[in-house]
Amino acid sequence: MSRSNRSQKHNRSLGPGSEVWAYLRVSGDEQADRGTPILGQRQAIEAYCAQHGYFLARIYTDEAISGSSDDRPQFQLMMADAAASNSHGPAAIVLWAWSRFARNQNDAMFWKASLRRQGIEIVTIEDDIPRVDGFETIIESLIHWKDEQKLHEISVQSKRGQQTLARMGYIPAGGPAPRGYKVVIETGEVGGKVRHLRRWVPDPEIWPVVRRAWEMRLAGASYHQIIRETRLYKSAACLNTFFMNSVYKGEAHFGDTTIPIEPVVTAEEWELVQQNRMYRGGSHARQIVSQFLLSGLLKCGRCGSMLSGGHTPDRVRRDGYRRQAWRYYQCTKRHNQKACDMPQIKAVAVEQAIVDFLFEQVFTPQALAYYQEQIEAKISAERPDIQARLELLRNELRDVEGRIQRLLDALEDGRSVSDRLALRETEAAALRQEIAALEYQVSGMRPATTADVDGLADELRAALAEGPVAEARALVASVISEIIVEDGAVLRVRWRLPFGVST
Repeated sequence: MSRSNRSQKHNRSLGPGSEVWAYLRVSGDEQADRGTPILGQRQAIEAYCAQHGYFLARIYTDEAISGSSDDRPQFQLMMADAAASNSHGPAAIVLWAWSRFARNQNDAMFWKASLRRQGIEIVTIEDDIPRVDGFETIIESLIHWKDEQKLHEISVQSKRGQQTLARMGYIPAGGPAPRGYKVVIETGEVGGKVRHLRRWVPDPEIWPVVRRAWEMRLAGASYHQIIRETRLYKSAACLNTFFMNSVYKGEAHFGDTTIPIEPVVTAEEWELVQQNRMYRGGSHARQIVSQFLLSGLLKCGRCGSMLSGGHTPDRVRRDGYRRQAWRYYQCTKRHNQKACDMPQIKAVAVEQAIVDFLFEQVFTPQALAYYQEQIEAKISAERPDIQARLELLRNELRDVEGRIQRLLDALEDGRSVSDRLALRETEAAALRQEIAALEYQVSGMRPATTADVDGLADELRAALAEGPVAEARALVASVISEIIVEDGAVLRVRWRLPFGVST
């Protein structure tokens, strides 16, 4: 007689007084759990054990958790307890249905084999495995295959349902609303079932602050200026993500569906801010309040510290000699700690040297042609990896959103799943943020053109001639990332082509 036959005969010969454990699970999806909540499963198993005279010693319960994975707290605890029990464990584990144990075929067969090696059987109150000697294991595999296919069908139907909600103008996932909006719950009927439906609407308490942040950015304010005035976020990185979010132009994207939202700015204003981000070479506007062209760019060639700008005022000495004001850059390590011996550098000289460098070596057809080839090769190499990463993140987000929807269904049934819901919503928000950043990166991957470079050169000439220093500095910083100087001489310049394409 085969081992599987012996196991099944032992299963059917459980007698009165046998100790058994029970495992209960619902995913939170009514369709997945066939309308039987935890209480119904427990009552049915208790009645089954009473009918057969089994002693129900322990009950393990995983609530609002999918059976697609074995990463379930109570399931893992049950398996650990069973492994530690040696010969003193239960004779069997009772399930309401095979699908409660696992909906993944490989997980189900692995853990059932582990239990049976310890002499622990798995039984269901339906006892739905036909009595065909020698074929019980095969039939069990078919049952688990059917459960796994059912899970796939549920996942597909759930995604279709979420897309239906999105096309109706509702937010299908349970994550927090973007800054400036709040979640409003409406009750409506979808597919013959009354549901709590979500919309994002302006939050009157913070809406004016969000609008002010966009107005400031459109006017050319730096991230740090916006943070100081609005207190909308604490870091420039958060503000960078904020300005990338298409919700603020009235578009919330869910899969292939665009959900209309009340906009903060027009689509043209939103696009203008995106172009400004690329144009400035990123989110870090360099020292916009400074009156020095190269603030934030100069480094000491002796100690590696940053250089800061300073000036001496116009003054007349006692002997009548008039000393004119002059501007300079100095090593911050020397100024603050007296720990560097590099002397001050005349600001006019080094600034003119960098301007000459830009017009003579950067804004030229020869330089553009060389870096055009470099950038195109870089884009070709990086785009497939980014696209693959995007697809992976989108799949992960769809899975998390499905879990969130099941948890929301569980909340509607009055079950306590708030902690798990908050964890999943945080996970979904992080995934959306990374997806948005990668999508923006892909959209901005293009080589700079001759027109781009010529336009930047013309703007820099105009800014140097008549514009404010802050505007000229932003143009320089969009191309140059670092300047190493020593004793008044420029040793090395690290630069990149503008418009968000680095080399």
